Amino acid sequence: MLFDIVITICVVLLAIMVWARGAQVQKLRRDVNLLRVLLGL
Repeated sequence: MLFDIVITICVVLLAIMVWARGAQVQKLRRDVNLLRVLLGL
């Protein structure tokens, strides 16, 4: 029972980390696109 809870917590933390990293990558891409537009002008 306790083992199941620990596994669940680990999976949730991993999912949050992956989601956060994905959000950072999207933000970085948006910033790069913004920079390209500014350099294009």
